Amino acid sequence: DESVAQSETALSLLPNPHPDRAEIHNDIAATLERKFKLLRSQDRIDEAAACLEEALTQAAIACDLTSEMEAVYAERACNFATLLAHKYDMATDKTAVQQQLSLVRDIFCAAAMAPNSSPRSRINAATRAGRFLLKAEQWEQADKVLAEAIELLPRVVISSMSSEDQQDLLQDISGLGTYAAEAALQNGRPAWQALQRLEAARCVVSETGMKQRSDLRELERSHPDLAHDYKLLRDQISRRIRVPETEVEYLSSRDVQERRLRAISELEENIRTQPGFERFQRPMVEADFKMLAEFGPIVVFNIGWTRSDIFVVKTESISTLSLEFYDTLDLRSRIESLCTVSGRSQRNGVVRERRATGHTIESLLQWIWDIAVERAVDCALEGTDPKTLRRIWWITSGLFGSVPFHLAGDETTNNTFSRCISSYISSFKALRYAREKANTLHVAKDSPALLITMPTTPGPHEALNTKIEESIFKNVFHNNNVLLELPSRNEILDTLSPFSFVHLACHGVSMLQDPSRSGIVLLNDDKDQAFILTVADLEKVDLEAAFIAYLSACSTAEIGSGKLRDEAIHLTNSFQMIGFPHVIGSIWPAYDRAAGEIASGFYKGLTAAEDITAEGVVAKALHDAMLEFRSKENDVAKWGPFVHVG
Repeated sequence: DESVAQSETALSLLPNPHPDRAEIHNDIAATLERKFKLLRSQDRIDEAAACLEEALTQAAIACDLTSEMEAVYAERACNFATLLAHKYDMATDKTAVQQQLSLVRDIFCAAAMAPNSSPRSRINAATRAGRFLLKAEQWEQADKVLAEAIELLPRVVISSMSSEDQQDLLQDISGLGTYAAEAALQNGRPAWQALQRLEAARCVVSETGMKQRSDLRELERSHPDLAHDYKLLRDQISRRIRVPETEVEYLSSRDVQERRLRAISELEENIRTQPGFERFQRPMVEADFKMLAEFGPIVVFNIGWTRSDIFVVKTESISTLSLEFYDTLDLRSRIESLCTVSGRSQRNGVVRERRATGHTIESLLQWIWDIAVERAVDCALEGTDPKTLRRIWWITSGLFGSVPFHLAGDETTNNTFSRCISSYISSFKALRYAREKANTLHVAKDSPALLITMPTTPGPHEALNTKIEESIFKNVFHNNNVLLELPSRNEILDTLSPFSFVHLACHGVSMLQDPSRSGIVLLNDDKDQAFILTVADLEKVDLEAAFIAYLSACSTAEIGSGKLRDEAIHLTNSFQMIGFPHVIGSIWPAYDRAAGEIASGFYKGLTAAEDITAEGVVAKALHDAMLEFRSKENDVAKWGPFVHVG
């Protein structure tokens, strides 16, 4: 209330008209929205409704005083539309305020198309407009608005953002790829164009700043002057615009933003005339997707508002299979149950107990096979020899981000594991990067190997039995291996660089809100407290020799819930993105003995291969090790969680 009173005093002191008045009205609306949310959370409904009406009045004035050509228009329009959406949500009679919902949709659409607003504000508006347009079955308009947002994504500067700003961005664009792909299909576009949009919006934050061979990195190497100009313009366009104090400043700032947007478009076209940069900052096209399927089909799931689809990518085609979900809440409940039925963890940063869910893991795996995976496998392997195990790559996102596709089915041969060798990858971009990195390596069976073990860890972490892994490392790598037991973070950073094989038998922690802080639990320099070796730490290490990282820590490939599902954030993917073409992780808590025996089988199978860098060798070694353990102890909770990413 005090903040609102001060703002109202400021308004009374300003002449009318004045350029600052719109910003002050917008600030008052934002303050009142926070008060409204607080009152509503306390069930003070009448007071909340009155507060909301006052906020709407202020936001409407702010929008009326703001031209669509101003850089701040999209932000203010989004604020107004959000308040209108709150009013719709609070209405007991939805039909009476149906027209208001149309107004919300129209304002979000206008904000999304505001030519001089920042890319981030426009993307936020487009994502929200897309939801409303899809619900209204306005396929063509939804397709147009969401396609525009996808094209703006490369202009959002992420690498310079704080982790808090990155999370705000994720809130803004959560679901963008899903909606854009859904709208494209509903509007009759071919499957590859829908997939193009889904891919463009995936892993926006988690793939930024990693050691990817990005367009910009390659441009810096080949044309540093063009790269400098591009980064400068992109930074300027994305920067938060200061509110102009005079009409002259307002006109000047608008002109400057228009010139920058024209300049960056012209610069992009110039860059695309350079040899090798014809596709600079362009999304993948149909041929790119098909080329990545040369060693096996790639399957992608998209669970949308109005339709759900399976994309199956082969060298000869990109097709979709329609999925019919009659109960989305049931779908969500069952998938979340998959993360809780596997039992107690010994290799997780936090010990988790089995929760009663009403489902067994076997029933859940049969269910996911029946509703989705069997059809995907049938389509992916159509026309192939059933006696030969083909590879399938699974790209996970959204609600399906935590599903163990490689385990779906029953205990006969009517399951994924019996029909193919599975690999996971966070995106097509990540798969392309992993293959490019692998093709540059010269790795042999006697390449240096590093084993990092934490049999005991200070704090609440349980003791681990790492003896099996220590034994197999000595037997497989002989004298060309180094064991670091109970190491500090700095010991690892000083040692890691020359090793092709890195095996970590320790506790792992995934920080879903900030993936750069995910890591492995080691010791501090004094070795008296636990200390996390983070992904951000590892980014600073020269990992040019890196080939395989085996994370025998728990839940290293488990995707969390909420808005970060589209980012596919987990420790295994993070290791792949910083330079390891192959990573072995686990999607739920691993049992100690199973972890050791499957690691043993993996390394024996790997080193038995004539060429360990040959396509498919690493994934097959893990598949065979899991198969061997299953033949002795057919408990899927024990042998099932291990996955190959790469």
